[in-house]
Amino acid sequence: MRKLLRLYLLSILTLQVILTIHPGFAFQGSAQQFLFAAAVFALLQSVVRPLLSIILLPLNLLTFNLFSILLHIIVLYFLTSLVPEFVFRAFSSFEVSLGGIRLAAFEAPQIVSVLLAAILLAIVNRTLRWLFA
Repeated sequence: MRKLLRLYLLSILTLQVILTIHPGFAFQGSAQQFLFAAAVFALLQSVVRPLLSIILLPLNLLTFNLFSILLHIIVLYFLTSLVPEFVFRAFSSFEVSLGGIRLAAFEAPQIVSVLLAAILLAIVNRTLRWLFA
């Protein structure tokens, strides 16, 4: 029971961090819907993700675990399918200049938004599990 509660709280925190950091990933619903979405995300992380990682194990071994990003994309796809309040949208960045380095503003399409959310999901999920394990 404690493990399920910990997984649920980590799912809430993971989704909240990704929503805060990533401008192309949005939730358009109430707080109760967000808590339900976190429960769905926890279920996906505990049931679907291990099954998919077993299926994708040969590809992960060949690509030195870089193929796990596809695993996170599939989990996010299931999440947005089951909870329509989560949406991915295109976003634009602003120009950044630090020292002599200048990064121009750019428009990121929806697929880049999904890829960035999957990378953030991997990083945030691993970091939170390391902190609270």
